[in-house]
Amino acid sequence: MRKWTTSSKLAGCCTLVAKMVSGAEQQQGHRAGVYKQKNKGHKHGKHRTKGEIERENKGRVSVTALTKKQRKEARKMDKRHKANQLRRNKKDLVLTEKRRLGSRDGPPHLVAVVALHAGVDAEAVTRLLRCEGAGGLVREENSVCGVSDSFGLVMPRFKQRFTFLRPDTADMHSLLDVVKVADSLVFVLDSTEGWDSYGDHCLSCLFSQGLPAHALVCQGVSDLAVKKRVDSRRALAKISEIRFPGARLFPLDSDQDATLMLRHLGAQRQRRLGFRSRRPHLLAQQVSYTPNSSEGSGGAPTGLGTLRVSGYVRGCPLQVDRLVHISGFGDFLLSQIDAPIDPLPLNSMTPRPAKPGKKGDVDMQDGGVEVASVRVLMKADPARRESLQAEAEVDPMDGEQTWPTDTELLEAEEARKSKRVMKVPKGTSDYQATWIVDEEDENGEEDEESTDDEEDEDLMMEESIDGEDLDSQVMSVMHMLVRRHPSNTDPIKSKEELVFHCGFRRFRACPIFSQHTSADKHKLERFLRADAPTVVSVYAPITFPTAGVLLFKQREDGMQDLVGTGNLLSCDPQRVVLKRIVLSGHPFKINRRSAVCRYMFFNRDDILWFKPVELRTKWGRRGHIKEALGTHGHMKCVFDSQMRSQDTVMMNLYKRVYPRWTYDPYVPLPLPWVKGEGTQVPDDFDME
Repeated sequence: MRKWTTSSKLAGCCTLVAKMVSGAEQQQGHRAGVYKQKNKGHKHGKHRTKGEIERENKGRVSVTALTKKQRKEARKMDKRHKANQLRRNKKDLVLTEKRRLGSRDGPPHLVAVVALHAGVDAEAVTRLLRCEGAGGLVREENSVCGVSDSFGLVMPRFKQRFTFLRPDTADMHSLLDVVKVADSLVFVLDSTEGWDSYGDHCLSCLFSQGLPAHALVCQGVSDLAVKKRVDSRRALAKISEIRFPGARLFPLDSDQDATLMLRHLGAQRQRRLGFRSRRPHLLAQQVSYTPNSSEGSGGAPTGLGTLRVSGYVRGCPLQVDRLVHISGFGDFLLSQIDAPIDPLPLNSMTPRPAKPGKKGDVDMQDGGVEVASVRVLMKADPARRESLQAEAEVDPMDGEQTWPTDTELLEAEEARKSKRVMKVPKGTSDYQATWIVDEEDENGEEDEESTDDEEDEDLMMEESIDGEDLDSQVMSVMHMLVRRHPSNTDPIKSKEELVFHCGFRRFRACPIFSQHTSADKHKLERFLRADAPTVVSVYAPITFPTAGVLLFKQREDGMQDLVGTGNLLSCDPQRVVLKRIVLSGHPFKINRRSAVCRYMFFNRDDILWFKPVELRTKWGRRGHIKEALGTHGHMKCVFDSQMRSQDTVMMNLYKRVYPRWTYDPYVPLPLPWVKGEGTQVPDDFDME
């Protein structure tokens, strides 16, 4: 029994030790280190599933109001759709204009052939462009009057019609006028040199005025050897890259080349020129003049007459009550606008009367055809005609103030008696009382209803007129931002006569030059600067921007040199141009800040007159006149710091200047231009 008891005690001890050991193991647990793996949680979107939403709603319908995010997305889509619609509309407008030009309902495609080298044969180019072998129908009767080489061309193959003309490049005025209304230009280049000095002069003028759609044509490439053709084209492309970057050169030596050229002219994109797209313009194809005879003098001529012009009107709609401007001659009144049979139809078998286009493209013709075939579109209304008055009449009694007469006193007394008294709430001011309408005013509105309707009709008619052309014949102060042309090296003095090409106008005037700054006062420039743009101010008829400006200076031999190019800036008679005059003096005696100066004035009265004007020195001192000393022009001056004996005292005087009234619409024809030797301006030439 004892052994068993002992063994049981030992077993109990072992059990106790085992429990103590297991307790120690539980106290020493594992601690995770910094490199313990951490798995990412499942990204369920932090939103409820569709099933959970349905269970929570239990058949309830959600609200129809959009959330802020949905409204933002809707606005974004609306903006995107609007941008797409605007882009599509612009594309359709460009395609419509391109398809309409030269088609049945639009004016013929007006193409001008310009030779840029004296060695090229432009007449051969126009001869090839007739395309008589490719099915072209040439109409010589549809030529432009005054141009020796012009014709109308109908291409049934392309369903287009063209009007070709070759202006005289020796006459710069005619060349610029033709390019202003031409739809496309064909520049004829030499196969080796490209263009000569006169061709470069023409390109400078055309680029400054505004260049429409154009194409480059080279002659004589097929006459070269096969090995030299590639080199010639590369050399010519390198030359033309200066003026026409990325332009394509078209060889024109055969009928096939001419057909490709016509296809390119009809399909190329037209360049929009701002100064002509907002104005109706016309190239006169036929002109006739009928002088008026006076009945009282036995049928003797009166010096007046009727000018009948035939041509296609391009651009904006033409109003018969508005003035028209003939380049180089001035402004005139219209009598009526007729619509005859189209002289250049696509289908010659069925002639039809011309219809006015969507943008005012109308065919006008003189009275050479039968009266039955001419349809009158508009006749001028004397009551609505615009006046030819260009200058305001000066009233010499405008500034006079006299004592009111008895009649004026009686009228004032009656007006005071007829003044109606209206009751208003207490505390109402005079301004608030003017907005209170009583029953009499309401009845008066009904009585004047018919008059208001007539005024509204007049207002609607005025809105349909191009606002930019209103008062275009009225004289005002025109400002043009001009840079001197690099080819001109002669000094251009202010108030020197120049020839202006501004938009469709051409005139002579003596302008003044001023600085182009953002201030309200501008300093006069005595010469046209070459290192900075200059504002040119001149009295001329009102022209609205945008419009290109060309400045020519006429030589003694009759040639005209291009001296400046730029754009029309504004029409503002309030622009102040100041001329600065500097008076200088010498410090005679110096006593620290005060000094006695002389040689600025030579009269005591002049010193007292200019005493309020501030003084300055070349070394940056500022001061004023304190008093006059003696009678010989000595004066005592006080400055802000110590004066030096080598300093110079100066006084700035300013005077407002105006251009000279020398406007002349008549410009003489220039002689053929030849590059001359310009006078080099010395380095020490004072532009002030």
